[in-house]
Amino acid sequence: MTYVTLRSDFAKCSEYRLLAVEADCVRRLKEKIAVHGNEEASTRTGMDENRTLLMMKGTSNLLLCDDEHTYRLRRVEYSNTLLLAEKRPICDRNIEALTHTPVQNSSAPVDLEKKCKYVVVRSAERLFEAKRACVYRDLLKLLKESPVTIEELESENSARPCDLADARMAPPDGVICQHYTFPQLVSMSRCSARELSEILSEAGAIAYRGRVRLLHPSLLREALQAVIVFVECCEEVSWGAVEEHFCPSVYPSIVIRVVQKVYGALEQAEGRTGAVALLHVRKVLQTLAEAAILLLTARSEEEPDRQFHMDENFFFPSVEFESFYNTWVESIPSSFFASGVIPPRSEKAALTSLLNDVVVVRGACGDCYAGATVVWAPQDELSTDLSQRMEQLFELNPGRWEVGALRAYVEPLLDPGVVFEQVVHRHAKEFRAPNQPLRYGRLV
Repeated sequence: MTYVTLRSDFAKCSEYRLLAVEADCVRRLKEKIAVHGNEEASTRTGMDENRTLLMMKGTSNLLLCDDEHTYRLRRVEYSNTLLLAEKRPICDRNIEALTHTPVQNSSAPVDLEKKCKYVVVRSAERLFEAKRACVYRDLLKLLKESPVTIEELESENSARPCDLADARMAPPDGVICQHYTFPQLVSMSRCSARELSEILSEAGAIAYRGRVRLLHPSLLREALQAVIVFVECCEEVSWGAVEEHFCPSVYPSIVIRVVQKVYGALEQAEGRTGAVALLHVRKVLQTLAEAAILLLTARSEEEPDRQFHMDENFFFPSVEFESFYNTWVESIPSSFFASGVIPPRSEKAALTSLLNDVVVVRGACGDCYAGATVVWAPQDELSTDLSQRMEQLFELNPGRWEVGALRAYVEPLLDPGVVFEQVVHRHAKEFRAPNQPLRYGRLV
């Protein structure tokens, strides 16, 4: 341990814990303390809305969050280890100066005491280490329970949606709702403020009447499909042209901006035309797959028999593979195939692998999909506990899992530095066969 940082009143504390954190975290904390110290020295009026250095979260697993990252706390298992530090000045070069400093008044010993650090830890039970943790996205499920509809956006009395940075606005007086401001979501989430902001931005969150909201999924899918049809017919495409075409006659401008935020390509491809030039290919494919499954489910007369119930409040819709595949492929923009960014229609396994973290294929055997079923099971709707998620996955598909399909659901729950191969054996069994890829099945 390189640094031991203590509060000024540490000697009076009977209950304490020592946290071993990475050097970057120490640096950020020192910078923040220095900033607050300068602010207090200059003025004591007003309140800084962000004086919290570290925030502890979680229930069974204790998490520690600073402004940037999330850490998982674990007790350090040292056998019969004592951590001792003698009382000494803060800097070695000040030893002689402090020793020969004359005592001019009664406050001098107190000043000298403040310049010294000391700690005696009698038990290793109080020593914890903080390691970087994965980013949990389960708060999106809460926001999806009450999305913004097109009727709300078009209402004359609705406040204009704004950027996520304005989400700290307070709602109008007298408004009671189950929506949340950004600071409330930070305290409720299991990640840092920066990580949460990135999650919300990726999901297309907006600030509506001072609360963080998501657009209704059906509205987002409808707008995406309309954008695809438009850009596939244009020779020169841009998001400015898309917004000019649809707004405000078809959609409010915020809808198109959210579509761009969620589905827009990171960089516009030069020399390409159509949807592939503007859109993020994999995200679009996954949303089109969801639309195909929901469409086929609505048409099916046996809908209640084609759902795998995981709990009382949610179900995962499923359809026959062949029906799904044909409907899905027909909805994919032709520019995706023409540009070569995705496999051709004939390569079912390769094309379906692009849906690994949102779709479970049940009953397939290699490249044979006869009698197979497709289940819509996005990872954000599954448990964030690894063992429970593995159990859910084997309920959705009790057969053999390909490595890539299982990895897509498991890796988002692994902390940085932990690899898939290190943990999968605790929850699944390997199945190897000559000239066949490795597969995993349920532990007996």
